[in-house]
Amino acid sequence: MNLTKQKLYKLIEQALNEIKDLPYDTTNWGPMAIYHEDGGDSQSFILYHLTNDPRYPFYIVSYLDMEQTEEPCIPNTYQITGTYTEVEARRKGFSKALHNIAFYIADSKGYGLTSDHLAGTTDVANDASWSKYEKSSDYYERETAEGNSEFDYKHKTPDPHDDCETTIGDKDPATDFSFQKKNHGEIGSLFFQLRHQHEENMKTVGSARRSFQDKMTTTAMDRFSEIYGAKL
Repeated sequence: MNLTKQKLYKLIEQALNEIKDLPYDTTNWGPMAIYHEDGGDSQSFILYHLTNDPRYPFYIVSYLDMEQTEEPCIPNTYQITGTYTEVEARRKGFSKALHNIAFYIADSKGYGLTSDHLAGTTDVANDASWSKYEKSSDYYERETAEGNSEFDYKHKTPDPHDDCETTIGDKDPATDFSFQKKNHGEIGSLFFQLRHQHEENMKTVGSARRSFQDKMTTTAMDRFSEIYGAKL
């Protein structure tokens, strides 16, 4: 059954202010899928379910957005500019899985991954990820050809490739390194399975695919702003 654009917008608008209160109960929902938007120097990922409920067409489980740093920052490096997991879906491993997918995609493009160097990272996010990456043997700090691994914010070294922008405001970057995961295990297979499910879902959406994907992205970005703002 294909949805008209008018009906699709109406259904999704109804969900925008209510979906955050919906319990994470997948009993009658479709399989988990991932919508990946590959913009080259920017990447976004949305883990979600189709709910089979006309009141709430989709449920966004977790969201992550990353974009290339403005300065080299041990080139090339993506910085995670936004990420969250819905409150009802936390402590189930979704955030970790999405970060692992981000590392996998970054590595496939020859990039490392670092924290937000625009607005900074909340203490919660820092404790949950970046401080652990620095201590874990599963990740390594990438280096420039000159052997420098730490970002240089004030041009203290003659190496131009370790130069990196820092945050504006009172929140420092959560890390000063560009990380790469040593072994991706089955993450690649998981990513392709989830992406295939998204393609299957879009067959149901039909000609409204672009509108549906745009609305998911808008909903995820708005929800991130709401959650991030609450942590400041």
